[in-house]
Amino acid sequence: MGLFLILFFAVSVRSEVKTTSEYVGLTKPTYFNVRKISKSRNASRKDIVQNCWVYKNFSVIEINDPGNKGAVDIHIRPREAGEPALSCKLKYSGKSKTLEHMGGYFVGVVDDHVFIDDADSFGGELAFQVLSSKTGKELYRSIRNTNEKVLVRTGKTVGIRYTKALQVDCPLLEEGKPCWKYILAANRIPENDKMKIPDCKTSFEAVGATPEVRPQLAAWVRVKNLKNPEITYLGGFIKCQPSQ
Repeated sequence: MGLFLILFFAVSVRSEVKTTSEYVGLTKPTYFNVRKISKSRNASRKDIVQNCWVYKNFSVIEINDPGNKGAVDIHIRPREAGEPALSCKLKYSGKSKTLEHMGGYFVGVVDDHVFIDDADSFGGELAFQVLSSKTGKELYRSIRNTNEKVLVRTGKTVGIRYTKALQVDCPLLEEGKPCWKYILAANRIPENDKMKIPDCKTSFEAVGATPEVRPQLAAWVRVKNLKNPEITYLGGFIKCQPSQ
């Protein structure tokens, strides 16, 4: 018998809404429901659960096994007329669309844009995705710095501002300007006064990192339209921390 047909125990939690302080501007779901499906074979005495977030036109279903890193499955169901919980049923026979996610966890929704965070970070860097609820396909993928918020903007299009992790393949603190020029070229950033070489000394000294350690750098960027994504570097502050 398949995972979705096993009904071990179910509980509905109407007042609970999953949120994350790292994203600003996401749509609040009208209903949240969590149901236990079965016991996990990979995590002793813990349950596989189905999380269900209901929005205006669709619901997001996430299956989590505590023995796995990242959701087992994330898919979209049309919003059923009437009671919101109808699209959250375990024994669901209606249409659904699987999201082509990278193995992370659901974050939230804006219009028909679905945000997914990766299951694991590296230092202050975390990959994320934006997918279409209509097609299930990826619209945008990048790596962000987790110490700054993702600002989601809506209007004629849905866009975001965030601190984008830069590709860094040299020790900036040790090599200085030659390394910085290499970083700008590797990330296709025009060399100008808006993107000045960051001062990594303070953050390195704070954790006792030596100059030969590769830094993690992040720059503020804007993507005006996630369905036709073009990255604009906004200049100003460049965050620098040692890779650990």
